[in-house]
Amino acid sequence: MPLIVLVFFNPPSVDRHSQPNQLGSGFSDTERLEANQVGSQNMQPGKDKQEAPQTIQSQVATELSRENATTNDNVTLSGWVGTEFGEFVGGETVVLHSPSQKTHYSTVTGVSGEYKLIHIKPGWDYILKVYPQGPFNSYTKTQLKLSAAQEMQNIILEPIPLGTLTGRIADPYDRPVTGIELLVTTVEKEYRTTNVVTDANGDFSVTEFPKGKFQVATRGQHTIKATGLIFDPGTHVPVILTIDLGPFSLKGDIYDESGQTFDGADVILIRALHDNGTSMRSIRKVSANARGEFRFTGLGPGKHELIVSAWRRDTFKKTIRKTINVGVDSGELMVVVNTL
Repeated sequence: MPLIVLVFFNPPSVDRHSQPNQLGSGFSDTERLEANQVGSQNMQPGKDKQEAPQTIQSQVATELSRENATTNDNVTLSGWVGTEFGEFVGGETVVLHSPSQKTHYSTVTGVSGEYKLIHIKPGWDYILKVYPQGPFNSYTKTQLKLSAAQEMQNIILEPIPLGTLTGRIADPYDRPVTGIELLVTTVEKEYRTTNVVTDANGDFSVTEFPKGKFQVATRGQHTIKATGLIFDPGTHVPVILTIDLGPFSLKGDIYDESGQTFDGADVILIRALHDNGTSMRSIRKVSANARGEFRFTGLGPGKHELIVSAWRRDTFKKTIRKTINVGVDSGELMVVVNTL
């Protein structure tokens, strides 16, 4: 009869619910390394067991470096600039800076309002700004935190209300001042200056003018400047300005205490008016002739400040100030400069 041999053995107990090669998210880096090393004991036949620990350690190091890449890599910030009505705004400069890191980035939006800032260092105190060239208010966002590799920040610009600015220039007797060239300049937004000329009624107007503070000025030997003016397109209230013009004149002579004249002295006459936050200044400037004489014409009535600056080469210089009530005081002055 043939001989039959039966061999019995007890297999090692195995937890069928354990998965040694799949690690939960709650493991620490050390636990991951130890677990991967335990799992490597059941490698496929033919693999060199001496290479396994090095391979697994390399895999763990790679995984850790990937986790830290988010905090160490640079950030890309992108988005678009537009209006609340969904209109994109191109050609605007977007500025980003961090006070703590002293970093500064800028770019210009494309035709579809898109922008992208790259190679940004992660930070928590970034300030994002846009200074629009068009009729929009400036945009600022502070305490912007940038940490992810890709960040998006869309920017909505608030439009500035526009309207037609109207005004009238008159003298102290309410007579229109015609043909005078004015420089109308915005103050709250980037300086925008418009040249206008008053018509036969002393009127002027500027279309598509932005809401906010502005000023009106002229150029030349007789300069006029009105400040503190505010335009609101919703009120349609014209600006009425009274400038220093009238039938009066003022002349004078400049001498020293010995009776010698001061030729070439600078003489300035200022008329200032203040009303409800609005300031109107009229400044005239002339030079004394070789006989020390000066003259102003076309003055309006009221108090004016006279400033005389006299000098003789590099040895002497003095400034004298006087208040003159034009229309009341004498139109002829004698200014004595004490050189002692």
